[in-house]
Amino acid sequence: MIFPGGWNDLVVQEPKRIKPIISVAQIHDGSAYYNGEVVLSSEYFLPSGGSWTSNPFVLTDEPKVVAVNSGIFFNEGFRAMAMNQQTKMSNISDAPPPMSNLLFLYGNKNGDLKYRIEIYINFGLSEFPYVELSVMENAAGTGGANGVVEVFRFEKSNFTGLHTLHLFFDNYFGHVNLGLRAEDSLSNSSIFEMKCVILDAETI
Repeated sequence: MIFPGGWNDLVVQEPKRIKPIISVAQIHDGSAYYNGEVVLSSEYFLPSGGSWTSNPFVLTDEPKVVAVNSGIFFNEGFRAMAMNQQTKMSNISDAPPPMSNLLFLYGNKNGDLKYRIEIYINFGLSEFPYVELSVMENAAGTGGANGVVEVFRFEKSNFTGLHTLHLFFDNYFGHVNLGLRAEDSLSNSSIFEMKCVILDAETI
């Protein structure tokens, strides 16, 4: 995101919508799927405990592209394999820590959701009853005129340990910073940042 007016632009801007960037979002805990519901949140940019704390989340592996119809359209399955094998999507093991959350992902076109992105995250030992996903820069604002930010909200009795974030990007290519806001059972609020570069899947 570009803010030519600096911090002033960033703070007073209208929030960036997440739905035009991501069509569908889910979290999988290994046995069940938790669908992200698009809601207007008044919490995304506010720490419930009064101040932000450090986020315990870590990426545990490189993201993966999955062709959802590979059993029917074999060429899509081969294309997904090419994305995973020929394009280094992240460099978690070798990159310096500040770059470990730089992700090269792939997007779909015109609502034809052929390819799902899987991002592997360890939530750590804390328990989180919900998490919210939105454009990272929205956390620096005040929610615009209505005091709310569009987010994908995921709810569960406790998000903890290993999970997989499933995303379908649609008609959005280029840079976007995503923030996964979390609040644990002790009201500690934090945001995990993912610096994403969305590539066109059809170019592979």
